[in-house]
Amino acid sequence: MVTLSLLQQMQDDGLGTIDTNLFFQEIALDSQGKARDGVWLVSRGAPVSRLNINVQQFDLYVRYPNKVTAFTKAEALLEYLKDAYINICDLPACPPYTTQTYKDVRIVPLSGIETVGQDENEKLVLVISGQIQFNKGE
Repeated sequence: MVTLSLLQQMQDDGLGTIDTNLFFQEIALDSQGKARDGVWLVSRGAPVSRLNINVQQFDLYVRYPNKVTAFTKAEALLEYLKDAYINICDLPACPPYTTQTYKDVRIVPLSGIETVGQDENEKLVLVISGQIQFNKGE
């Protein structure tokens, strides 16, 4: 669950709060059954190994009340991924969900900002694709 660790790192870096506006695998619903605004990180398949390096692909979906806010958040996330690309780092555990950490991580942006379309509430949904290259930590 290296993507959950990335979500924890995003929270640690001030990009949002898990289960408030950062979500894992799916967007949460509010009390009226409507999709909440925020960012959700979705793993694309399971990690695969390539030349002794584990690789996990992911998508970051962005949904906010208006197009300007959505694009502003998406641009900030893309810059975050691009900044992370030049650094090899470790990813933290995400308690209470997991105690797994990851070492020698490289986060690679694979796309720019793409428009997925509008949801049932006519809110714009954007996506950024990325890849995490990692070794398991302790």
